[in-house]
Amino acid sequence: MSDLKNLELRLRRVEDQLELLRLEGAYAYHYDRKDGQAWAALFTEDGFYTRRQLATTSDGNILQGRANLARYCETDRMSCVHMLHLPHFVIDGDSATSRILVQYRAQYIDNGQPAQTQSTGCYDVTYRRTEEGWRIWRRINSFYERQVNIAFGFDPSVPEIEAPPRPASGEYPRVERK
Repeated sequence: MSDLKNLELRLRRVEDQLELLRLEGAYAYHYDRKDGQAWAALFTEDGFYTRRQLATTSDGNILQGRANLARYCETDRMSCVHMLHLPHFVIDGDSATSRILVQYRAQYIDNGQPAQTQSTGCYDVTYRRTEEGWRIWRRINSFYERQVNIAFGFDPSVPEIEAPPRPASGEYPRVERK
């Protein structure tokens, strides 16, 4: 192989990796801003997103097609931020795969109460080179852990609590609540 041909192949590999990195950066950026059209455009026309079914979790959504993906992003009730780690890409011609570790934090209203969730997991992603450039064909979300907290918020008012009268014995009963 000539030095020029070798240099061309190496440059193509670097350009592919940079485009895939840009794609992954745009994934979190657009989703967290609820820009459904831009987020869905990162997928192939037939691309899909799903959550891995684990023994202790409910069925995950399987969203396929840009219209469904855009609607999902735009209607997500959570205000969130994705923190993606560097992907490990394996590029093979016009397809590629990666595993991306992710941390995720979100706030939302659950049954009228403010709630927060944070999770750690990974995305297993398959990409395809298209006429539009590299796009996500398949993205599977797997949680390693997920925590949900109800956040009641601070109420600055002082509650009106009337103390019970002192018992005739002079001793207050001990009340234990479980």
